Amino acid sequence: VAYTRGTLKKIRSLEAWTDNILKGDLDCRPEMVSANDEIGRLSAALGNLIRRVKDTNVVLQKQVEEQKREADEQKKSATSSQAGMRHMAQAIGRFKDAQEEVIQKERQRLLKQVVRGIIHDLSDALTPVLGAGDTVCAHPEMLRDPVWTLRQVESMHAGVQRARKSLK
Repeated sequence: VAYTRGTLKKIRSLEAWTDNILKGDLDCRPEMVSANDEIGRLSAALGNLIRRVKDTNVVLQKQVEEQKREADEQKKSATSSQAGMRHMAQAIGRFKDAQEEVIQKERQRLLKQVVRGIIHDLSDALTPVLGAGDTVCAHPEMLRDPVWTLRQVESMHAGVQRARKSLK
């Protein structure tokens, strides 16, 4: 098979071009552009194929960048969610502490109220006892009167009974 110098030059040029493409240089151009013969058509077909590969590569790179961006956003979102969960846990802890403090204060308030009520009831129940005792002390001569003395003792007894009921 005999080739002309022009054909061999085109074949070498095409071979150099394909070597550069195989090394990853998709932007290199062949030295000759001729679509009149088989080598020219082969060169044009290879050029079309390279353009498609480049276009596909651009699309894939955009997709990769988009996926990287989405992954970064998801990572940020996850980090933010974790921080949010920590803040929520801390807030719940503070809420529980505050709730416990309110419960303790309410218990103390109720206890004071109960104690005040008991003191009031005892005071009311013991008032007749004190009154009768004061009267007896103020008028010891009246102790000779059995009716009067009995009334004073009954008044004291009724007051003590009311005090006893208050304590139950």
